[in-house]
Amino acid sequence: MADQPIPLGLPYPTHSKRHLHNGNDGSGVVPFTNIAGQIITAQITDLAVTNGKLAADAVTTDKILDGTIATGDLAANAVTQVGVAAPTTSAPTIASGTYATLAEMSVTLTTVGGPLLVYFDCVWYGDAANREVTFGVALDGAAEVHDRPQFDATGAVFRNSALVHLFTGVSAASHTITGRWKRSSGAGTITANTTQRALYVVELKR
Repeated sequence: MADQPIPLGLPYPTHSKRHLHNGNDGSGVVPFTNIAGQIITAQITDLAVTNGKLAADAVTTDKILDGTIATGDLAANAVTQVGVAAPTTSAPTIASGTYATLAEMSVTLTTVGGPLLVYFDCVWYGDAANREVTFGVALDGAAEVHDRPQFDATGAVFRNSALVHLFTGVSAASHTITGRWKRSSGAGTITANTTQRALYVVELKR
C-alpha cells in the first residue's frame, strides 16, 4: 500500500517505519538540500534572516562575493565613527610650562574596541620673540603623547602646529581624547589665534 499524506494537525507516526512526506522523515528536521541559485534576494523579505537565525560561521568573508556589499548597504557609522571638537572660545592663552587642555579641544566616544585615529592642529603666536610651545594629545587623562614643540623666533607671527596619532589597544568603552598644550620654555604667553584649532577622532571599527 502506498504511503498516504498525513492530514495537517495530526502527529507523525511513531512506529518503526517512519513515513516520508515532502522530504520529512517525521523527526521534525528537514534534511539538507542544496538550494544554491534557487533563492534570490528579492524572494527574502526584510528581517527574514537575522543574526539569531544564523549558525556560527554561517556567513564568513570567503562566502561574500566581491561587490556584494556596497557603500549604500552600510548604516551610518557601521565601519567608523567620528568625533569632532567645536571650538568657541576666541584666542585662549597659556603662560605655564605645565600641560593643560586647549579650550574645547575634547572629544568623547563610546567605542567598540577599535583603534582611534586622532588629528589635532592649532594656529598660534607668541607675545614676543623666542617663544616655544608644545602640543600633544591624551587619552582618558593619561600622559600626553606625540609631543610636538615649535619655536617662534620672531614673535607675533602666526604659526601652525599639527599632529596625527593612532591609539591602539583601546577597550570597548567610553573614552575621552584631549588636545593639550604648554609653553615649552622661557617666559611669556602663547595665544591660540581666534578659534583656528581642530580636534578630530575617528574610531576604526573591527
